[in-house]
Amino acid sequence: MAKNSLELKKELSLCDYYKLSKQIALYYASTVPGKARTAITTRYDITESAFYTLLEFSITHHLVDDKTVQKIREKIIVNQKNHGNKGYYSKRKYDELEKERKTYSAFSKKDIREIATYFANTPDNSKQQISRQFGFHSSVVLDQILRKACVELLISDKVYKAIINRALRYSKNLEQTMQFFSSVTKCRQEAKNLKDETPSAF
Repeated sequence: MAKNSLELKKELSLCDYYKLSKQIALYYASTVPGKARTAITTRYDITESAFYTLLEFSITHHLVDDKTVQKIREKIIVNQKNHGNKGYYSKRKYDELEKERKTYSAFSKKDIREIATYFANTPDNSKQQISRQFGFHSSVVLDQILRKACVELLISDKVYKAIINRALRYSKNLEQTMQFFSSVTKCRQEAKNLKDETPSAF
């Protein structure tokens, strides 16, 4: 029986879910319009809703580059037009997805925490290796996730220190790296102070 996205998330590790999303997006982008969706849902034994969820996930979570995103967008719009509408919903939808892509707002706190903790706990793996493990199209994506994890207090001080230590270990410009983490530590402390000042609702 075809699986939906919730079932896939339960069955797959975070890495494998990211990789599956990327595979589906690249497959879809490389095929001719018309039959790709059916071929993909059959091949991966997933529902149509899971297909769209994974496709959108690949865009918002930076699993494919900008060129592939544009191909996906164009193909979706063509398919929508071929099925009797003007493609407006599709264009509006993909504008929203691209906005999430630019702001990194689609990453859940849970995922950010897991990725950052994995990064901290695997000091022998380079940033590029870990980016490939999650399927990110660039290690810059991992940088953004780590920054959010640190500044938004999504990780413990222990994990944060481990991230600093491995960053210093691999740094090609020690002074620049130290300045960066000085800035992040300041933001982190400000977030802690704000959290302490916020009155409890209970």
